Amino acid sequence: MDDRETLPPLKKPPLPGLLKHDAQLLTSLPTDTLLIGVDEVGRGSLIGAVVAAAALLPCPLTTTHKKALMWLNDSKQLTAVIRKELCETLQEIALTAVGQAEKEEVDRLNVHHASLLAAYRAYQGVVKQLPVDQQANAFLLLDGRSGIPDISAQRQQAIIKGDGKSAAIAAASVVAKHTRDSWVAQLAQEYPGYAWERNMGYPSPQHKAAIAELGLTPHHRVRYKSVQAAQLNFQLS
Repeated sequence: MDDRETLPPLKKPPLPGLLKHDAQLLTSLPTDTLLIGVDEVGRGSLIGAVVAAAALLPCPLTTTHKKALMWLNDSKQLTAVIRKELCETLQEIALTAVGQAEKEEVDRLNVHHASLLAAYRAYQGVVKQLPVDQQANAFLLLDGRSGIPDISAQRQQAIIKGDGKSAAIAAASVVAKHTRDSWVAQLAQEYPGYAWERNMGYPSPQHKAAIAELGLTPHHRVRYKSVQAAQLNFQLS
């Protein structure tokens, strides 16, 4: 069965509303501003890196682009099939970049600061693709409550649930989730038994039971309390 059928159909494409949000924001910014959306995925996972992506959409979008991106939305509201199609389109028509904070950085910094680090790396990945004389025009739109400390407050805005409000952030969310999900799906083949192909590394009952039975892998975030608790059960078994 086509993965599209696993989610209820939307009454109308989300893209126009997302674009309207960004267009309204631009009216309060200098005319040469370039909106770069950033979102991350994997904060609550028990394994691997936190993955962030950044996206700068063409402005204006052509009719062809709008048709290809009409179902762009918060990546969690999309099926894997649609995310893949949108990600491929975005990588063709937009400037995109992926940044990661590795498992060791998550354990050392905590997941909040690691997420901001991944977001900064993704943002810089797009900025560096711009001509030098345009890099100062970059403006960061970040999903969430917290801005990035290394970027001026005048050059960024954090938007709660921004992946469902802003086209730029929604684009980043799609790239981030498709990138991470693809990596986890491959990793699941190397470590059968943890059901990562279904839980994507998040703390499902089956995942925690697998840790208690099989132990940790090199990819687990060892400082997470739920990981430590499951590992203790493994040691006591």
